[in-house]
Amino acid sequence: MSAHRLTGDTLHVFRGERHVLRGLSFAAESGQYLEVSGANGAGKTSLLRTIVGLVQAESGSVEWNGRNIHADSRAYHAQLAWLGHDSPLKGDLSAIEN
Repeated sequence: MSAHRLTGDTLHVFRGERHVLRGLSFAAESGQYLEVSGANGAGKTSLLRTIVGLVQAESGSVEWNGRNIHADSRAYHAQLAWLGHDSPLKGDLSAIEN
């Protein structure tokens, strides 16, 4: 089994006018886990959505095995399991907009 590495480098993410991630960096190797905790509105869900590619950071990058996750998102998503607490789909948007 080959080792995998997930990293985030200097992530900045806004939700509307609110700057929820300010220069966040992290790294996790195969067999490790990162615990994400914090108060409501701290940016936990925004971070997770950024890591899986549902939200694009205004600056910084997320890399999987040294490669930006947006370089080949199909290959990245083929190796990804994501289970969110809520559907990322918005009821007021059309299927194409979602």
